[in-house]
Parts: sequence; C-alpha cells; structure tokens
Amino acid sequence: QELAERVAMTQRGDQIMSDHTTLALIKAVADRSARLDELYDDGDELLHSEVEAMTGDGAMDEYYKQLADLRARHREGGAETTLDQDPSEAMVSAVLAAEPDVVFAGAEGGGRYLDLHACHEAYLNIKHNEHVDYYSYLTAHVLRPEAVSRAAARTGAYHRYLQGLLEYLTSFVQRTQPLAATAVAARLDEAREAAQVAWASGEVHRWQQGQEAQAPAAVSSAMDMEGDAD
Repeated sequence: QELAERVAMTQRGDQIMSDHTTLALIKAVADRSARLDELYDDGDELLHSEVEAMTGDGAMDEYYKQLADLRARHREGGAETTLDQDPSEAMVSAVLAAEPDVVFAGAEGGGRYLDLHACHEAYLNIKHNEHVDYYSYLTAHVLRPEAVSRAAARTGAYHRYLQGLLEYLTSFVQRTQPLAATAVAARLDEAREAAQVAWASGEVHRWQQGQEAQAPAAVSSAMDMEGDAD
C-alpha cells in the first residue's frame, strides 16, 4: 500500500521521489533476477551434483544428511535464518526504507528549474569570449555554440566549460528524471559516435579549419595546453 501511494504522488517534488523509488525497485528486481539466473545456470554444477546425490539407492541417506546440515546451520545462525517475511515483501520494504538521496540547490527549486549560474560564470571567464548577462546567456548563448568566437572556442577554458555544462545537465536529468536517465545516456553515446564519424569525415567545418588531420582527442589536448598557457 505504501509503495502504491508513493508511486502515485503527483506534486513535482513528490513525483521526483516517486520516480527514484520506482527506479530503486526496478534495480532490486533486476538484481534479484540476476542472482536467480546464476543459480539456475548452475555454473559450479552444485545443483547438478545435489540432484545426482538425491537419486538412486543412496537418496534417503543424502536427504537425511542434508537435513542434518540445514538444522546445524539453523542452530548456528539462530534468528538470522528465519524467514519472518515473504522475500518479495522484504525486498519492497527495503526499497521503501531507503529514502532516495536527492539534493537540489536552492535556485533549482526542488528540481523545477535549472541553475546555470556556475556555468555562466565559467562562460564569462573564457578568454576572447563575449561578456553577457545571465538572461542573455540563457536565451542566446548556452545552446548556440556558433555564438562563441573561434578564438574563444580554441581555448582550454572553453573545453572545460563544455564539460562542466554537460556534467551539470546530465546530473540534473539523473536527479529529476531518474527513469529517463538510461535513455538519455544512450542518446549521448549515439551523439558521441556521430560526432566521431562527422569529425573523421571532415564535416565539422567551423571547428576543423586548419585541423583536418587531427583526431578529436588530439585537438582536445591542444586546447587544454593552450588554455593552460592562458
């Protein structure tokens, strides 16, 4: 009942917590299924050997031997070996007991808003770059790489700014939309692969001028060294 109530939450903050609870439950079910798969695969052939031992003339002797082992383990483990709760219910209880650890900055409004002030400050510290206020940065610069001069784009500071922006946006999605985080990560991987192909084909014209023979990693290293020199 508690699980159903938490998943059915509709307020923004509550919905975020609900999504994290759902994700935790999905992971718990997946982990449990993986453990069961390992048992059924019988990689160490222990199950096979036990089944073999329980067949034939010595089946009853093996049965009483295993029963004695179980009783001995129960005496040694005490209450720890007693199942007071159905395993499925225990798994759900464990998920509910583990409150999601989701932290938002004050400006993020509990996950309702992006807080790009740190990215804006990093943007302003890029050499050869235009200084703009926060509103202009959000509306005309943050998603428009063409607004950055080529001289600024070649600096290590710009490279680090882009890395920080990507890390923040990824973190925001993971915190606010945990159920979509895997799909977003897959899209990012696809975008990286597409960028590698475009670079290898010389199709990234603005950024490859005078650098056609270099791989992206080599250009990135050159940008870092240039930024360090700044």
